[in-house]
Amino acid sequence: TSRSRPAHSAENDTALATPQIEVLRGPCEPAVMRGLSVGAAACTALIVSSVSLLLVDVPLGLGVLIGVPLLVLGIQAMSPLLTRRTSSQQAAVAETTALATDLVSGLRTLRGIGAQHNAAARYRHSSQDTLRATLRAASTNGLQDGVTTALSGLLLAAVAGVAGWFALHGRITIGELITVVGLAQFIAEPVGTLGYASQIFARARASAGRLAAVLSSPPQTVTGTSTAIDTTKPLLTLEGVSHGTLSSISLVLRPGESVGVLCYDPRDADALLNVVAGRAPEHTGTVLVGGTVLEELDVDLLRRTVLLERHETDLFEGTLRTNLLAESGLERVMTAAGAADLIEELDRPLADRGQALSGGQRQRLGLARALLAEPPLLVLHDPSTAVDAVTEESLAEGLAEERRGRTTLVLTSSPALLGKMGRVVVIDEGHVVAEGIHSELASSDVVYQEAVLR
Repeated sequence: TSRSRPAHSAENDTALATPQIEVLRGPCEPAVMRGLSVGAAACTALIVSSVSLLLVDVPLGLGVLIGVPLLVLGIQAMSPLLTRRTSSQQAAVAETTALATDLVSGLRTLRGIGAQHNAAARYRHSSQDTLRATLRAASTNGLQDGVTTALSGLLLAAVAGVAGWFALHGRITIGELITVVGLAQFIAEPVGTLGYASQIFARARASAGRLAAVLSSPPQTVTGTSTAIDTTKPLLTLEGVSHGTLSSISLVLRPGESVGVLCYDPRDADALLNVVAGRAPEHTGTVLVGGTVLEELDVDLLRRTVLLERHETDLFEGTLRTNLLAESGLERVMTAAGAADLIEELDRPLADRGQALSGGQRQRLGLARALLAEPPLLVLHDPSTAVDAVTEESLAEGLAEERRGRTTLVLTSSPALLGKMGRVVVIDEGHVVAEGIHSELASSDVVYQEAVLR
């Protein structure tokens, strides 16, 4: 597992899948063990009861031994319907959760363009669909509970009735009749428990099926077969690459070089990142990694060679330390990433996605994780957008020192970061329009000045 987001990671897929996995994780993790435990307890109780009835009267015991499996089969007949409705409910919940996450993260933008009312209406409609799906699943649960209670009641009545008839004809004593009636009443509880276990397994099957569908989704990129690169050649070479808004871009990153890229249009930056990450199969031109065509590289080798860290960092439930996935060098990279203030909080518990952290803290932790991975080529996208100017300056100095002698590509408009790069490439309207040192460009190019000096 990579310490940070790999070059070929599907960020968009992750954003969609994460709410679904969160919805599924709750039912899946404890459900099987809970279902097995209560099911085993119920079966044990039924076996003991049946043996006791066999000791009292063989036909009564055999009746229970035959009747209970038939009753369970009757209960199980409703499981496929419950599984389908539970799966539909989980899909609706996942969709609504993803929509709510998007709305919360983009609320400021929605307000800026006056679209918050349309977004709220969309969420309201999705929430109502989820409510209807939940009610359908709940009604099926209730129906199964009713069927279980009715069937167990019929079994109890049948056992008690036969036992009473046997007592009237002297086949069993009054004491044995009382024993049989007591056991029949006792049997109702484990039968109901088996119905509950059936519901647990039905929900677990629905969750497992959806989780399997997520995990078995086809990869966005077909892996190549080349398992080696030439480290003496440039780690990244773009030759006449066109994709999205990019048009015939050429760029070479020599070993150990740090290059900043300033894109006046954010769409150019997104297109360039997709090309470097191998997520632009329809691009034209040639992309080489260590002298090998990117599409021919084995995906594992590509992930070890190129690490792409976007400014939106994924954090997971646990602690800061478990998210960094390392023990040595933590203090050094945390300081380099401008996150020295978090060193004393490495064992601080984190909620899912690090929601208790500020945007700047999440961003700096993501950068620290990327630095810990020490990839041959590190690609960063706006690593300082959520930090203040003082922290940004410290981060720029730490990044330059930590990555000294290793190839680094930074897409940013930060003057602090661009000033630490050995070379700056400027892209406008899909073309490379300028190249040089930050200080030279800032003093000679008016458009560049307006874009970076603030």
